[in-house]
Amino acid sequence: MSRTPVIAIVDDDESFRKATTSFIRSLGYSAAAFPSAEAFLNSDIIQDTDCLITDVQMPGMTGIELHPSAIRN
Repeated sequence: MSRTPVIAIVDDDESFRKATTSFIRSLGYSAAAFPSAEAFLNSDIIQDTDCLITDVQMPGMTGIELHPSAIRN
């Protein structure tokens, strides 16, 4: 049995985050949403994430800064 891929959405814009999560789920994927890079990095889902969609400009850690941290874990 194959596992449903997990797509993580990291964006500080709540409406975009909700809309993207809904869209990803409508395609049959599992989606997890986070309001910041730090929230994603502190989550338990980071190890199970197959794809990361992130905003480039966010307060604190940007999406560009997040990417290397996320793939290291």
